[in-house]
Amino acid sequence: MKHRTLLLTVSFFSGIFLWGLSYSLEAQNPGQHFRDIFERETSQKRQESQYGNFRNVSQLSFFPDTLPVWFFQPPHTDHEKVYAMGISDPDLSPEEAFQQAYYRAMVLAVLFNSPRIEYFRDIFTSARDEIPQRGYRQRFDTYLRITASEVADSSQFWLIDNHLTRYNESIVLIRYTPKTERREETDISTISATASVLYIEAHIGDTYEPQASFDLASEIHAYGKIPGKSEFNATRKGIRKNTSSIHNGLRKTFPMFVYRYSNPSREPFTRPLVSYHGLWGIYMPQLLEHITLTTEQARLQIRTLEEQSKPQIQSMIREVAALDARIRLLSLDFNPNEIIFKTRLEEIR
Repeated sequence: MKHRTLLLTVSFFSGIFLWGLSYSLEAQNPGQHFRDIFERETSQKRQESQYGNFRNVSQLSFFPDTLPVWFFQPPHTDHEKVYAMGISDPDLSPEEAFQQAYYRAMVLAVLFNSPRIEYFRDIFTSARDEIPQRGYRQRFDTYLRITASEVADSSQFWLIDNHLTRYNESIVLIRYTPKTERREETDISTISATASVLYIEAHIGDTYEPQASFDLASEIHAYGKIPGKSEFNATRKGIRKNTSSIHNGLRKTFPMFVYRYSNPSREPFTRPLVSYHGLWGIYMPQLLEHITLTTEQARLQIRTLEEQSKPQIQSMIREVAALDARIRLLSLDFNPNEIIFKTRLEEIR
């Protein structure tokens, strides 16, 4: 018994000694210790096992993709030319990514040139006298629709630049000249697009959870060819987000991943933009949300309906705006959670 106790004691203190020796060696060389952890946690094998299912990305990295300067400072649109950017879904082959991004750039160019913008916002309020805290309810329903359709040909679109991210997303910058005379030998297409936003905010007592849906549906129909079609949808409920992409009848899927993007003009060590649904998955919803907020500042017609009956008071205010306008994208910037757009709406009379 004493012998066994002695062996256990020796084993215990030996373990402490070895642990202490290991800790001492790591403390003497902390740089190597942390480098080992970094390599282990950010290696391709680790990333694939954690996020998985990338088909066309051969090497994943912890570092953000640095986007080109023209992404943040695009050329300025005027009455003769429109500049627009298209972004593909992640994890496509470079050729497929470029084609999808170019398609989306043409759609946005037409959508920016001379769209019809329609907006309304309903504000519902109800209150009960006997239970003022629990009886107060307010709901905001906001709806925006942007529609455009133009006939154009390939000679009116020019590729200015393009960039392929480390996640196999193509970013394409194009110039569209809507008033250029068409040449007979070029392919003539009808390009149509509808973008919409539905935003619901409900306050019931202390409960508040906003919901939103952002949609972009488009079609490019060239004479004698199968029409190109695309649908994009992003939904948001509280902090939960989801996206869906269908291009030419095929649903595009890609891994949920910590996609990171940086602005080369920002100071070193600035936190990058983070999106779990790729760059287009955050670019398009936030662009539509920005246009919605900008339209709220346009000319509005306000209608009010109020009904009072004890013990309840109900009222509804409706804000309505409809205009033909040109959308100018002036500049972009990043913070860790969003893209900050600077645009201008120029009403076409």
